[in-house]
Amino acid sequence: MTDKEKERRFGRYVVKEHTARRLVIVGRQSSPLVVGLIWAVFIPVALLIGPWRGGTPLYITLTAALVLLVVSLLILRFVPRRQQFAVDLDAGEISLERAYLIRPLQTAQMELEAVAGFRCRRRLWRDKPGLEAVRWAVQVLGNDGQTWQVAEEEEEAAMDGMAHLIAKVSGRPLLSEE
Repeated sequence: MTDKEKERRFGRYVVKEHTARRLVIVGRQSSPLVVGLIWAVFIPVALLIGPWRGGTPLYITLTAALVLLVVSLLILRFVPRRQQFAVDLDAGEISLERAYLIRPLQTAQMELEAVAGFRCRRRLWRDKPGLEAVRWAVQVLGNDGQTWQVAEEEEEAAMDGMAHLIAKVSGRPLLSEE
């Protein structure tokens, strides 16, 4: 892809390389930014209402700081900051990489012959009646029944377009949701 070509986007995922034999899609998360914003809000609030100003007792301020520290570490450990999915027909494989800030790089590689196809699947998250969220996921389906998630977004059109592009480049079928 040359600099003059417009980047193709699927939500927060960007096509970095697209040829007839190779496709690379990269998605980025802003987990370090979220953690920074949490602490940027907490520190001024703690300074304004801290025990040294006659506000909350010290143990409440320390407990709040500890809770925020745990939440920050959980976000940094379990939310990937970068995901990369690649289809390489010359090597005959597909690969999926997830990079975390405080966790080792996770990679998964599989031969194209072991892939049954791809699908765009609707996922419904329901916290309580009346409060639900719909997310769309692009998944790799293995011949042995295993499923690997490539990407997830709120927009159906973006994930459907990504699934079609991956299926076209890989030469594998685009399967129905169920």
